[in-house]
Amino acid sequence: MALRRSLGERYDTVVRLRDPDGEYIPALEILPVSANADLQSRIDRFALGHALEVIQQQREQHPRLRLFVSQSLSTIGKKDWILWFRDQILERGLLRHRPVLQFRLAEVVSERALAVDLFAELQRLGVKLCLNCEDWDAVDEDLIGQLPISLIRLPSGIVESAEAVVPTDFVQRWREQGWAVIASGIDSPKALARVWQCGVEFVQGSFLQMPSPELEFDFSEVVLS
Repeated sequence: MALRRSLGERYDTVVRLRDPDGEYIPALEILPVSANADLQSRIDRFALGHALEVIQQQREQHPRLRLFVSQSLSTIGKKDWILWFRDQILERGLLRHRPVLQFRLAEVVSERALAVDLFAELQRLGVKLCLNCEDWDAVDEDLIGQLPISLIRLPSGIVESAEAVVPTDFVQRWREQGWAVIASGIDSPKALARVWQCGVEFVQGSFLQMPSPELEFDFSEVVLS
């Protein structure tokens, strides 16, 4: 949700697994297991392929739709991935409806040379990029400044912890770089109030809407000022 102006319809694509009792297992529990089982690339491609299918099906009804899809550097670094992704975009006629690809900052920091090369390739394809910060210890502003990113997500713990200080100076510096800042983990009016004054552009969380397979959120009713 955009806090101060209407910026289209943005949804986060989240991988979840249903257990035998019908309960959903969140991505935070699935992905470490999948990485250990060498399934990460298959899950990444499945999620991105599904997102592209949704965009193709919904582009007439939702012309301003943007889906955020998490990927890993190990996935997009495979030699056939860029060609596969480009072909998917062309075959589906999505040149004006590309997804936003998001990556874990900690992985980018640990594989910085690979990230710089791959992000340049994605920039040439016209793809917007988002970095997800899990931890302030992983923040490397010099590295981030070398990357063609458009959005950056604050660590969720900043919002979830009542004791944590929302870093207004970081947010302002990032906005001056031209990056839109996202605060996720908004699960209450109090959490929303904590990030309101620090200058973030977008908020996300269960207070706005629980995960759903439908694109049914009414963005026209929630833009704040």
